Amino acid sequence: MPVMDEFKEERERIKSAPFSEKLKYFWSYYKFHTLGAIAAIILGSVLIHDITSQKDTIFFAAILNSVDMTEQSAEDFKEYFLTFSGLDTEQGSVLIDSTLTIEETPTSELSMAAAQRMMVYTSTGELDAIVGGSDVFGQYA
Repeated sequence: MPVMDEFKEERERIKSAPFSEKLKYFWSYYKFHTLGAIAAIILGSVLIHDITSQKDTIFFAAILNSVDMTEQSAEDFKEYFLTFSGLDTEQGSVLIDSTLTIEETPTSELSMAAAQRMMVYTSTGELDAIVGGSDVFGQYA
């Protein structure tokens, strides 16, 4: 029996089969294509949503050596700063980085990484303000 005849018989059998049988047939042959298409649609929709809903940064500050500042106190500081400055968060986002620690003798990896992050922030022009003690600021400079 030629191969084309087998294909025709299979097509005819599937056409007359119940819906559940058609679904099993489709899933057995196209499950990877279907899963790939679903994953691509989800990834594409998340990417489009992130791009369209992204706000520009209207203010970015770095606080050096704020080891006593917890996440809650950082949020309180940010809220206080927003009321003080009158910045509108509808126009863009306000970022305050309080995770930078620069030691007087920058030999630790944490201190060197913080100095490199500060260098990147200043060289790209993203940083609007630096808050820190004069000794720490002098060490960074």
